[in-house]
Amino acid sequence: MAENTHGLKKPGNVVAAATRRLPGNVLERETRKGLRLRSMLLAAAVTAALSLSSVPQHDLAYAGSASTRVEVSARVMARSQMKVLHQVSQVKITQTDIKRGYIDVASASRFEIHSNNPQGYILMFHRLTNPFKAVHAKGNGTDVYLDGGEGFVQRAYVRGPEVLELSYRLVLTHDVKPGIYAWPINFSIQSS
Repeated sequence: MAENTHGLKKPGNVVAAATRRLPGNVLERETRKGLRLRSMLLAAAVTAALSLSSVPQHDLAYAGSASTRVEVSARVMARSQMKVLHQVSQVKITQTDIKRGYIDVASASRFEIHSNNPQGYILMFHRLTNPFKAVHAKGNGTDVYLDGGEGFVQRAYVRGPEVLELSYRLVLTHDVKPGIYAWPINFSIQSS
């Protein structure tokens, strides 16, 4: 980051760098607002410190001694971000699958997850479409069974990026027909 002549980081560069890394969600607007506020407070603190330190030397000979302490702090907001590396988009159901009552889909989803939250993150599953009665997702210590609309799993904090790969057992409804169907699950992530 660029520095000014006083060795302080320019607040505008901090805001611009942080904004580019954020996912496009509702929290981005709130984060930008918080970063703008932090930037304004930092600028005000630096301005106050510089104005107090710019008293002419000849005036100091007549003035009493004084000192000023300026404290600046920043709070890093918890955020989690998910990048889809691979996702199956369709499922082919055969007559054999219908007789068995389910279809297994190995390594159907692979995500790269970044989280700065020491409490970890929550991986949300949203079941979207029929002809699936239930979905069982497994992988990397994640085990979720969805027979309704949504489910979630709490994941522990991992320093740096975490790659999560999931396999599925899709339980079929009794009246399903052979064919190709859209992938029945959507995902989201949020900080704990």
